[in-house]
Amino acid sequence: MRRPLQKAGSPIDAPHNAQIIFRANELWEEAGSREGEEFYAQADEELREQERSNPDAHESSD
Repeated sequence: MRRPLQKAGSPIDAPHNAQIIFRANELWEEAGSREGEEFYAQADEELREQERSNPDAHESSD
């Protein structure tokens, strides 16, 4: 079975993209490794919601 992958052309920075892919794979495994692209979208939305609720956790260090 195929794991969920990043959609081509997504304008997301690499660290955030890696987090999305990691979470999408967790969701995919929790769902019994069934086919579907909703895992990437769900993981993306979960991470964006976390960032909205805790914006200080993602500050860059200059």
